Amino acid sequence: LIVIAGHSGCGAVGAACANLEEGKISSITQKIKRSIEQVKHETGSADIGDPVTREKITKCNADNSLREVVTESIFLQQQLQSKAVGIMACYYNTSSGAVEFGQLQYH
Repeated sequence: LIVIAGHSGCGAVGAACANLEEGKISSITQKIKRSIEQVKHETGSADIGDPVTREKITKCNADNSLREVVTESIFLQQQLQSKAVGIMACYYNTSSGAVEFGQLQYH
């Protein structure tokens, strides 16, 4: 089982929301910006400082990362199709310890 996890209070999500692009973090924040735009579009909210919106961005980023990992690996695609492995995204709330798992995928 492969789990792509996002977590509350993620510094990379915070950096992307703050539009930080300095140094090595930019390789990560550029990918997260897609999730920011998706959440803005889906919710109609531009308040990326709101904790609920940040949580949605983090979950969206985990889902986007899952798709990217699968899309970029033919080997992983083959393993998923043969059901040798499964993959899912999750969100870990670091304050409560709760983990929300997404749908298990085999494709």
